Amino acid sequence: MKATEIKPDIYWVGAIDWAVRDFHGYVTPNGTTYNNYLILDEQVTLVDTVKHDFAQFTIENIKSLTDPAKIVNLVINHIEPDH
Repeated sequence: MKATEIKPDIYWVGAIDWAVRDFHGYVTPNGTTYNNYLILDEQVTLVDTVKHDFAQFTIENIKSLTDPAKIVNLVINHIEPDH
């Protein structure tokens, strides 16, 4: 899925994992999403990252909106392998 504008200058840049069937004990017959967001403001902010297998996909989503080198802030909500 490509980057999706949520509000002006706020984008979902995450990934969909169609293959996962168990996510932290929850049955996920349709897969799951790894949600992260890009905020384009005076300082570009990335909220969360994604599971390593989907990193390149998210980087491409970010590149479709801005140069990843412009990211100044990284907000990590909690520490798990899918962040």
